[in-house]
Amino acid sequence: MKKLFLFITPFLFLTACSENESLTDHEIHFAENPNYEDNGIGEISYKGELIFLDEEKAAQDSYTIPRIEKKIEDITFRAKRIPMDLYLLNQGVAQEDLDSVLATVGGEQIFYFEFEEKQKQDLMKKYFKGNMDESISYISFGIQKDFKLKTEDGQVYDCLYSIYERDFGVAPYERLLLGFKGIEPKEEITLLYQDILFQKGDMKFSFASTNYIENNIKNPS
Repeated sequence: MKKLFLFITPFLFLTACSENESLTDHEIHFAENPNYEDNGIGEISYKGELIFLDEEKAAQDSYTIPRIEKKIEDITFRAKRIPMDLYLLNQGVAQEDLDSVLATVGGEQIFYFEFEEKQKQDLMKKYFKGNMDESISYISFGIQKDFKLKTEDGQVYDCLYSIYERDFGVAPYERLLLGFKGIEPKEEITLLYQDILFQKGDMKFSFASTNYIENNIKNPS
């Protein structure tokens, strides 16, 4: 299935990035790309959350993508914590350049956040048929303030950027790319979301640390 996806050129990373910059400091455009579809390799229980573990291969390595889902009424809210090195490799950054590129975006954590109707209907048409333009504007520009990230030591970070990957109904869900700055890539974190768009309430998605996942992975039943 063809979908739209953010693509960031490695040339811009290698020539224009400087310390403390983020992905959005550089020119971006849409292109076809791997979609991080669910490819379950296990699951763990953590702080009352069931964290599904998906696997994605890039270059010579395999990466684990933790995924948390919450089903509220007719909508599934899905958060995926994407390893930055995997993301960059899938954008075309060469393996030998990966360390230097990672250094320029150090402390940045990205997520995919998806909204899916239980029968895979078009959510935007279902909920906002009468005011589609206003709703598209909100999910494109206003929703960023509805996300925050809480670290293990209690610090709370605002969302650095939110990018709506609109595909005009090709995929059975709506997807955002979220970015946060100042985060250790392997630490325990909680993604906080206040759902103003669909009015389903406040949610939190608690992601275990990488060490916890590695030590507690179990095979799905």
